Amino acid sequence: MRLNDKVALVTGFGSGMGRAISLRFAEEGAKVAGLSRSVEAGQESLRQVRAKKGEAAFFPTDVRDAAQIQAAVDQTVQTYGRLDIVVNCAAVRITGTATDISVEDW
Repeated sequence: MRLNDKVALVTGFGSGMGRAISLRFAEEGAKVAGLSRSVEAGQESLRQVRAKKGEAAFFPTDVRDAAQIQAAVDQTVQTYGRLDIVVNCAAVRITGTATDISVEDW
């Protein structure tokens, strides 16, 4: 397992690429902290990760709100003791490079 004992925070956890990445990370041994606006979709992703014997936590989060993101990061660190990987797969369209956009747009 290439990600054994790593902690990954994944936005867009509720569906699509975010869910797929979370499932793959769990298969590779990572503990997954999943963020999604949709509680129902997030709970389904959590169920799928756990069905594959993966370890995960779900934090309902609107990634357009910096305070909610910070709270989710804090909850992740409180739950798992650290944070090693962040994957931003939330369905928000902002044009620009990661180094050129503001924290608010990120």
